[in-house]
Amino acid sequence: MTTYEQLAIVLLCLAGISGGLHRIWQYRRDRTIVRVTPQVSDIYSNVIPQGETLGIKVINESRHAITVEEIGVFFSHTPNRMVNPLPITTDGKTLPCRLGPFDNFLGYYSPGIFKEEPDMVFATHVYARLSDGKFYKGKFHFNPAKERAGVKL
Repeated sequence: MTTYEQLAIVLLCLAGISGGLHRIWQYRRDRTIVRVTPQVSDIYSNVIPQGETLGIKVINESRHAITVEEIGVFFSHTPNRMVNPLPITTDGKTLPCRLGPFDNFLGYYSPGIFKEEPDMVFATHVYARLSDGKFYKGKFHFNPAKERAGVKL
């Protein structure tokens, strides 16, 4: 093999590696990244009546816009879920909600959800369903209903 042939092989290998790296970078840049977190709190404001409630915060960490169509709660050991069709919001957004890059949405259930809904003891995850049908989940780290019932997390 001549030096030119070896140089051509090295250049082709470098081109292939750089193309692969570009593809990986492009995939990471274009993927949908959504963080869903529960917000358990007592709320005292003009917008939301007083009482312990559950909020679901959806954060779009992608570089493109997404549409949140549904938020709710998953229960343990069952495919059932509790949808929040009309979340109470402080900023006036409603579902379906369009979120731009690095934007967020916070929707609350009605106050007293942990006392009124007996199945909340079995709540394990909060979720958000996007317009493409994918579910993004966030885990409960503290559930007042489980604490009152004496169930270990």
